[in-house]
Amino acid sequence: MAQPGSQGVDIKSTDKKDEVVAPTPHNTPIVTAPVQNLTQASKMASGSFAPNAQLVNDLQGRLGSLIGGSSGYVESLPAEVQRRLNGLKGLQAKHAKLETKFHMEIFELEKKFLALYRPLYEKRSQIVTGQAEPTAEEVEAGKKAEDKDGAEASTPATKVDDDHEPLTGIPEFWLTCMKNHPQLDEMIT
Repeated sequence: MAQPGSQGVDIKSTDKKDEVVAPTPHNTPIVTAPVQNLTQASKMASGSFAPNAQLVNDLQGRLGSLIGGSSGYVESLPAEVQRRLNGLKGLQAKHAKLETKFHMEIFELEKKFLALYRPLYEKRSQIVTGQAEPTAEEVEAGKKAEDKDGAEASTPATKVDDDHEPLTGIPEFWLTCMKNHPQLDEMIT
């Protein structure tokens, strides 16, 4: 019986992957943002200027000359406002330095924990590919974690005829994982 929320995907394959994969970065969005069809809008915009190619060239020339130039707005402000703006720029520069330090410390922390995770990833890879079997302690810890998560009690595996070859590892483990992920499932055919 499939677990609630799963697609009931069959997990049998002979493909094996020996690569250890780093964890997903913490800033990777799990939900894709809805994006409008921009190509159609750009085609419509370019189509409206097609008869006026000279107008488009003139506009591009004028707009191109404005790049990097000052609009004159800041210079037109009173001196005390310009002073405050310069103060804000200084605060922003300090903020940028602190943010750089923050990201460097996060990076160092991620490196430290990746070194701690690596043996677990290697053991997981060995179990998935059939190079090793989980220990009794690992199996018991998995059962306890399942009970703690409030998962439904898994039904005991039914004995299958001994006519087939013994399976090694967990066939199509990663494919099954990706097919049971809501966003990745849509991309897999």
